[in-house]
Amino acid sequence: MLIHANFSFISDILFLFKTYDFIFLVFVYHAVMFIFFKFHKNIK
Repeated sequence: MLIHANFSFISDILFLFKTYDFIFLVFVYHAVMFIFFKFHKNIK
């Protein structure tokens, strides 16, 4: 029972990490695009 609980806990943490990883990647992607477009406008 204890092992099962620990495994469930670890899988929950991994799921959270995957979710936050995805949110972080989306955030970084938007930040890079925003900076790129500002930079691109400054060049022109």
